[in-house]
Amino acid sequence: MMAGPVYGFSVMSGAVYTQGWTLEDIPWDCFDASKAEPWMITAIKGAALVEFNAPDYVSYLKRVFHDAPTHALIEEWGKEESQHGRALGRWAEMADPDFNLKETFARFREGYRPPHFTGEDEGSIRGSKRGEMISRCVVESGTSSYYSASVRRRMNRCSRRSQAASPPTNTATTSFSTRR
Repeated sequence: MMAGPVYGFSVMSGAVYTQGWTLEDIPWDCFDASKAEPWMITAIKGAALVEFNAPDYVSYLKRVFHDAPTHALIEEWGKEESQHGRALGRWAEMADPDFNLKETFARFREGYRPPHFTGEDEGSIRGSKRGEMISRCVVESGTSSYYSASVRRRMNRCSRRSQAASPPTNTATTSFSTRR
């Protein structure tokens, strides 16, 4: 296995998380802000805000799919998305000490309240439930591609022994996304 700097982390390559991971499972003590590139910090901050905003989207989806037996799945998806946002937010806070997820999110929410999140309309802004599902597939595929391109390999747990045994390389990258 090869260890190396990973957008601020020095980690082992390999599989990381399965469903049910927590923020405490992430080896934050391996984070090295000097390895975080400015463009990545900006991208992670934006992704953190969007993912952390999942409760609004959950409410919207539950209205659109009001007659479907999927509300529990929509709720679970929303919890996972918010968790991704918290993980990305913590990364951004460590990379940029001037960034505060909660404060930035409050400002984000002030400026981003689209009518379909705040209204009571049960219709999809995409025209149909089918259109909404296609949109979800496209967005989730795009998100997955974004994370994959930005973070080519999944992060493994930090091991001080493996770090000491392996010289740093630039081959490993990290993902905070759970396996799907």
